[in-house]
Amino acid sequence: MKKTRPRHKARARAGGRGQGSVKMRVCLASGVSCAQADLIRFVIDPAGVVVPDISGKLPGRGYWVKANRTDLERAIAQRRFARAARRAVTVPAGLVDQVERGLAQKCLARLGLGFRAGQVCLGFERVLALAATGRAAVLIAAQESAVAGRMKIWKVAQRPASPLLAGCFARDDLGLALGRHNVVHAALSVGGMADRFIEDLKKLQGFRPLCPPSWAAGAMTDEKTERPSGLSEGPCEIGPV
Repeated sequence: MKKTRPRHKARARAGGRGQGSVKMRVCLASGVSCAQADLIRFVIDPAGVVVPDISGKLPGRGYWVKANRTDLERAIAQRRFARAARRAVTVPAGLVDQVERGLAQKCLARLGLGFRAGQVCLGFERVLALAATGRAAVLIAAQESAVAGRMKIWKVAQRPASPLLAGCFARDDLGLALGRHNVVHAALSVGGMADRFIEDLKKLQGFRPLCPPSWAAGAMTDEKTERPSGLSEGPCEIGPV
């Protein structure tokens, strides 16, 4: 009589559905097995068009690419989607930019949920006050924020065990996400919502810098810091993507 493998063991080996395991998927561009949390899922719709599945909920077979612009551009240039699907597919023009916009929208939607749950504070003074308590996980400054205020927040984010600084969103986009006018500074409190927001930011970081490069240059000029060469990889850097 043929023995069958217990279902829970098969799932655990097959890619991380077992309790306490990390789901792994193979990146189409590199062929390397990576944690699913570091990848972006794509599906191919009935018309044969490659569609980014930013939420990870679309039906159909998933095709996974590391969450960064370089790997996605490589997968497109080398026709990796068609090779993996074993059929002709259509890659929309501007797919890379579409993914970037989708990731940004996901981050902003998550921030809006946090605000409605009472985990986001708004306003420059309130942001600094939350940071002073050690309960801020992420500090946010709009791309259009004034230099003086931005540099103060930058200094806070330079301290040991400091919160992450995100300056990759426009003021109008922050306002739409939070249902408020003229949102320039915000902070997200430590907790599960912040953890998920940072996971989303990590993917977005593969497509746009978390802070404009000019911020680091301005900080180095303004502060005359002791470690100027590290500023660009400080509060605006989550880690390898």
